[in-house]
Amino acid sequence: MTENTFTLNEGDEYVLFFQNGPADGQVDRRVSHDGTCAKRVTVYATVDGLETGLSYVAESAKSVAGQVQVFYIWDQATSDDIEDLDDRGEH
Repeated sequence: MTENTFTLNEGDEYVLFFQNGPADGQVDRRVSHDGTCAKRVTVYATVDGLETGLSYVAESAKSVAGQVQVFYIWDQATSDDIEDLDDRGEH
């Protein structure tokens, strides 16, 4: 992960930006439990009634106006499989 200089203490909130994959464009907030940002997060989505785990890996982080922002990229290889709509017979 590429990091700009920022300080994050235990209990501080940071913003997660998801890029690529099914969660592309979503934003979340997390609280640091140990003074660091999570290197990997799993986002859960319901696909056809089944809970699907989508794995995202931290790519970069920066501080903007005192708020730490972490950018996560979809790791398709370690995420649960998601069938294409064509494969599910839905259109």
